[in-house]
Amino acid sequence: MEFWNTMVFENEAWRWIAYLGITVLSLMASRVVFYFARRVVHTFTKKTETRVDDIVLDAVERPTILALMASSLYFGLFLIRHKEGFLATTPLVLGLYGFVITLLITYVMARLYGELLEHYLRPIVAKTETMLDDQLLPIGVKGGRLAIWSVGLMIAFSNAGIDVNSLIAGLGIGGLAFAMAAKDTVANIFGGASIFADKPFQIGDTIMVAGSTGTVEEIGVRTTRIRTYDDTVFIMPNAKVADSPLENISARRKRKRVMSIGLTYDHSHAQIVRAKELLGEILAETEGLEPEPAVRFDEFGDSALLLTVIFWVSDPSDYFARVDEVNLKVLKRFADEGFDMAFPTQTVYVKRDA
Repeated sequence: MEFWNTMVFENEAWRWIAYLGITVLSLMASRVVFYFARRVVHTFTKKTETRVDDIVLDAVERPTILALMASSLYFGLFLIRHKEGFLATTPLVLGLYGFVITLLITYVMARLYGELLEHYLRPIVAKTETMLDDQLLPIGVKGGRLAIWSVGLMIAFSNAGIDVNSLIAGLGIGGLAFAMAAKDTVANIFGGASIFADKPFQIGDTIMVAGSTGTVEEIGVRTTRIRTYDDTVFIMPNAKVADSPLENISARRKRKRVMSIGLTYDHSHAQIVRAKELLGEILAETEGLEPEPAVRFDEFGDSALLLTVIFWVSDPSDYFARVDEVNLKVLKRFADEGFDMAFPTQTVYVKRDA
């Protein structure tokens, strides 16, 4: 009996042991109840056609467990005495409990806002012809979440007993230091605004900027995400995108190809003329090319007579297929006509002394 009545931090030992036991049992009971409740709810949601109930369940599941754990810890403190009554009724504990619960509610609201907005608006945005709404939707989601978290944090600080007005005034005093620290972020935000205003590219366009080429996946408030041809995601600050020279490959109406074909020096004048005619025939019979290609005898190279071929592919997305077709035709037809392709060679003359 003496052990149970031993004073520990101004409370009998049995109060601390009871608090620990009740807290552990409450946590275990809450997990068991929530587990079975979750199974029942999941069974119900699987029978519905809409995804809204699944979104809501996923959003509230983890915060609910954390709220039950926080409540178990808090209400158990009514066993612990304090000079002002019970520990649970002290301003510090009440403020901390209110702060945690407010943050959990804010998390649920921010997540529900983002996922429900995506759920309802994404199909509508996908059906429109313009890409502007595709660019604005992620910004609306992130901006709304930021606003919810800003309000939630102010309420949480207020519940914790912190004077929000004094906090805001303090932020005003430190505004200059914050602005200096956040100048890059502000520059990126303005860079994103200039991208939306000038529209040099849209989501889905293939661009080349700062030495990287890929497809634009997202234009955010601070960064632009580009999926490269290596299937990596290149994340570039909007300020750098706005200030860098940029090539919008998707804006091409057609794509140019320049080929250089070298023939050996033992070809005659008539053979070079025939080679030019043959190249013209190949280009004329290949579908998907713009009319009037250019074929000319361009240069006496170090080891070859160089023919230059210039043509345009009408559909840029079909560029590599058309180039492959032309190359194969040139290889076959030149072989059939007996033309010899040149490769780098050197002829060395050795003079013998008498």
